[in-house]
Amino acid sequence: VGEDDTRTFRSQPYNPRWGNPTAFGTLAGFRRNIAQRLTTGGAHWFLDIYGHWFDAPSIQRTIRRGHDIMAILGGYAPLRCLGAEAAHVRKVDTNLHKRINTQEDLRQVHYPKKILKSPHFTVDPLLWRNLREHSSAELGYRVYLFDDLYALDESDLRVLENYKRDGNVLVFTHATGYSDMRTLSAENVSRAVGIRVEDDKPGQEFSNMTWTWTQGGAPLPQRGLPAAKRFNVTDGDVTVLGRFADGRIAAAMKKHGDWTAVYLPAGYPQGEVLDRIGALCGLHVYTDLPVNVGAGGRCVSVYCPVAEAKGTVRLPGRFSAVELHSGTCLFGVEEIPVDMSYGETRLYFIGDEDEVRTVARL
Repeated sequence: VGEDDTRTFRSQPYNPRWGNPTAFGTLAGFRRNIAQRLTTGGAHWFLDIYGHWFDAPSIQRTIRRGHDIMAILGGYAPLRCLGAEAAHVRKVDTNLHKRINTQEDLRQVHYPKKILKSPHFTVDPLLWRNLREHSSAELGYRVYLFDDLYALDESDLRVLENYKRDGNVLVFTHATGYSDMRTLSAENVSRAVGIRVEDDKPGQEFSNMTWTWTQGGAPLPQRGLPAAKRFNVTDGDVTVLGRFADGRIAAAMKKHGDWTAVYLPAGYPQGEVLDRIGALCGLHVYTDLPVNVGAGGRCVSVYCPVAEAKGTVRLPGRFSAVELHSGTCLFGVEEIPVDMSYGETRLYFIGDEDEVRTVARL
């Protein structure tokens, strides 16, 4: 259950961390937050909503509509095709990277956490302990995106081995497994990732990390940090996905019988790169527009963080849909048209024609 304390923003109008001191921003924030909660399987509640412009009819209607939408969705079973096929696995439940220790040679492999564009396929968050507590078959994801795995001991490596099966695609980033709690080496990375790599400059030397995605579509330059500890792919049995500026292999994919390994040199790959990986793995990529897409349960949401976005969002099949704030209906479509401006959110109920007509009347 998510708490919406947008009202708190008004109490700190000069604090840029909170700053949302406008009626437009408040209304846009409510709609975005409701959509985010409902496409991730959560519920939503509001805190302290009264006074000043919070008494405005448009804002009160939005709040009431949010509660109505939750009541409506409670009567419909989720659509499996809208569920996440990928999981993002972290060792610690935080938005900041956990430093393993203060050793200078290990500190090199830490990227600062940056908020980058998300992929346009659905991803569930998982913690490392979730992998320990469940089997690959129980979790049922097709793609696992790993980060925060600089240090892996033998028990951690056994957990990874349990997921190198069932047709899974394991996407590893940068210095996965660099430390085995005793040594620091590229051999440790190679063992964990399943793709042979070598240290570009052994010791405490940094290398140029600029690289370009080259597999499928137009090249995607990826800068990241200008310099860090770098590992070059030297495995001869791989599909090359990208190269460093000096021509060495930066990113690669390797098939291992019943599973596939992907290695990326970046600690936090951009959404465009993840979209390319998703397409290679057969995931449903909803759009290539610069918008945030959420999907889950019976809903698909679209949020526009840029000045303008025009195009389409692709559905994972032919469905009917109704936009839950405006009541606009679409019948028997595979794409949802998008013509949005900054701050706007669209939240669609997805179903068959009879279900959509029923929901549209509520």
